[in-house]
Amino acid sequence: MKVAKDRIKVVIYTTTLIIEGIIHKIPTGRTSDYLNVNVNRFIPITDVKIRSRFPDDSSNFTNEVQRPLLLLRTNMIEFVEIVDENLS
Repeated sequence: MKVAKDRIKVVIYTTTLIIEGIIHKIPTGRTSDYLNVNVNRFIPITDVKIRSRFPDDSSNFTNEVQRPLLLLRTNMIEFVEIVDENLS
């Protein structure tokens, strides 16, 4: 059985990374509730682009990386910017 979900384009900031992608949540719930209920759990993010928050640092992670799926532990999130809540 397939459950209908809202697709929300977000930009997620961790201490070292900027992650752009799409999260999928139940239509009746708020995005903040979805993230808070899943504290210390992993949330799936699709159509992911990952880059360093500090491109001038000496890390090896200076280019953008694209992945179809990322499982992110919610306690790594510093803040979330909602870009578009109306993706179809």
